[in-house]
Amino acid sequence: MGSDNPWASRFEKILSTEVIKDRSRLWAQHLPDLNADPVDVACRRILKEWKRVFSPTTQSTELILQMVGAAHAHAQESYPDARSFLMRCGALPFEPGEPAIPLCITGLNGIGKSSIISAMTRILPPDGTVSVGSEHMEFPLMASSSVKVNRRTSSTSIVKALGGSGFFSQGLRVDEVSNACARHLYRTGRCILLLDE
Repeated sequence: MGSDNPWASRFEKILSTEVIKDRSRLWAQHLPDLNADPVDVACRRILKEWKRVFSPTTQSTELILQMVGAAHAHAQESYPDARSFLMRCGALPFEPGEPAIPLCITGLNGIGKSSIISAMTRILPPDGTVSVGSEHMEFPLMASSSVKVNRRTSSTSIVKALGGSGFFSQGLRVDEVSNACARHLYRTGRCILLLDE
């Protein structure tokens, strides 16, 4: 469907290493009155600013480009046109279809995995809505969902973060919760799921 496909076209604008570099870069900000702070406070301010700075490397840019490319391909395949979207949204039972290929960023603590995820979220298009015809309501159009996890994070917590806690209050079985979450993510146009430890 090309650029007429709002689910896919939102990613086409960022399928460029130059755009990714430009949108993901965070320059250091001036820290006013640093010399007036006690040394320990000044050091904390400098460290906080240093951690905020992001200068995209060739490797991080290529990784982000790969993630955006996978999201674009997933959107083209999963959202071919408005009619298909509506039919799939209304299907009972909902058929989640093929998920996007998972891309995993692994590495030692402090290597920059969370920084790359933050850079990724900065370049993604803003949330909006998509109109699928005058006789239907507008649907939310969101690029991604992000969940912060740790060793103790349960699968229930992840599903709640991705799809809302309402699924559990409805007394659904585990397989029904999974299906309801998949339907929710599909209806909202999410092509990227980010889990960060």
